[in-house]
Amino acid sequence: MSASNESLEQEVKDLRQDVAALRKALREEATKRKESTRAKVEDAAAEARAKLEGVAAENVERLRTAAGDAGGKAQEQLDQLEKQIEANPIPSVAGALFIGFVLGRLLGR
Repeated sequence: MSASNESLEQEVKDLRQDVAALRKALREEATKRKESTRAKVEDAAAEARAKLEGVAAENVERLRTAAGDAGGKAQEQLDQLEKQIEANPIPSVAGALFIGFVLGRLLGR
């Protein structure tokens, strides 16, 4: 072999070693970035979950309050209706009969 062939072979060998070293370095860097990204995503997910849980808890409390208010108002209306029926029983019974008659006619068709 000539000196230039040996020189070329050595350069190719060196290039192969350099490529192998670069592959290893890239693999290590990719692993580091993957782990870093995973940690960031997990942190963001935990933060989002905490926010959503807080919002959900607030909304549940609002719904409970609204349901309690609606229940209280419905009870007040029922109490008023009972008082009105007790105060005026004949018109109340007549009204109920009329409503029953109308519904019977509408549903009977």
